[in-house]
Amino acid sequence: MLQLPITQLKEKLEAEFEENPLLEIEQTETEPPIPDEEQFEFEEENAWEKRKERFTSDDEKKRTYLEDLVTKPETLHEHLIKQLHLQSLNTNTFLIGEEIIGNIDDNGYLKIDLNELAEKFKISVKKIEKILNLIQQFDPIGVGARNLKECLVIQLNARKLKDKIFEQIVEGFLEELASHDYETIEKKLKISDQKMTKFLEILKTLDPKPGRNYTQMFPRYAIPELFLEINPEGIQVLKINEKDIPKIKINQHYLKLLKDPATPSDTKKYLREKMKTTKELIQALAQRNSTILKIATFITEYQKDFFTSGKSGLKPLTLRVVSESTGLDESTISRAVNGKYMETPHGIIELREFFSSQVKGISSKVIKEKIKDILVDENPKKPLSDNKISELLKKQGTEVARRTVAKYREEMKILPAKLRRK
Repeated sequence: MLQLPITQLKEKLEAEFEENPLLEIEQTETEPPIPDEEQFEFEEENAWEKRKERFTSDDEKKRTYLEDLVTKPETLHEHLIKQLHLQSLNTNTFLIGEEIIGNIDDNGYLKIDLNELAEKFKISVKKIEKILNLIQQFDPIGVGARNLKECLVIQLNARKLKDKIFEQIVEGFLEELASHDYETIEKKLKISDQKMTKFLEILKTLDPKPGRNYTQMFPRYAIPELFLEINPEGIQVLKINEKDIPKIKINQHYLKLLKDPATPSDTKKYLREKMKTTKELIQALAQRNSTILKIATFITEYQKDFFTSGKSGLKPLTLRVVSESTGLDESTISRAVNGKYMETPHGIIELREFFSSQVKGISSKVIKEKIKDILVDENPKKPLSDNKISELLKKQGTEVARRTVAKYREEMKILPAKLRRK
């Protein structure tokens, strides 16, 4: 439940409401009350009475709530979990597979270190790798890769191509492919133009983001999980979005039936089972909200300079730092922040955006902003090389190697100098 954003959480509750009569929506102050019969005007005087015979007020509440729920196609995680269920796996292996899938982002890439998983489940990295390899064969092919190179190689291998030269191109010449320097590839691998042309035709059919088809089938509405307000004294007030996260409770009518000696034993057995499920769901929902709030509280305090200085105020922040401060597992934090948004005075921001690696104590996001600022003023006829950008950053007091500049530039999808020239 922790990894579900609000829209998917509502869908889960929808399924539970349909199956579990003990679940009831707790009325909030912002919700309009269920109208009394006097507020309705029907041509037939007994129309409302007939309706009341068929539906109780609790049924009406559930029906109204279900009509308001937003439905959407199957998500990437749901699609992968279904395929995991089809495998012949023991319980522990399934749990590891579930953990791996929970750490795959919307583009289909794995965002957790295998060493961390191996440590958590007390098994070797080799065994974790074996389970990951299984998931990487799921549909869509290429999902679960740790980088672009691995993603493309998985897709090439799935085609069972006899010629391994295509795999060699991907593994050794991604930079040349990005800059369209095909001549260098041909010379180093001693292949013909025809062979290179054939590879490029195959490359066009590969998907660098295999998970995106599951996230672009429907509009992405960023419903905030949290609201952050900053009062005139600069004090931050963080609240959970209680309006969009429904509160649930146990239906008292069925609770009375459970306690009534006259209730048949088979009915009581059924109600006890549903009672257990209801309590677990209520506890899980409370735990989910508590965990997200705990993580967000630490993040907003840690990154408070962001709310006064903008992106330049972001400090380096990793999952490990949050884990050490909150006592929560890193993979738990990763799932909690992925796809969760917070409404702030600076707009709606995904919690993951507050995380950043560092270069000599400076946030990589800050460095990326500095690179963008430098490139805005460059002469398009003489674009700046990565080496020149590195020198300009040094003059600003930020020492960054050329290779690091190139890495950040690529992450921001900015072309190299020779391809920016106009």
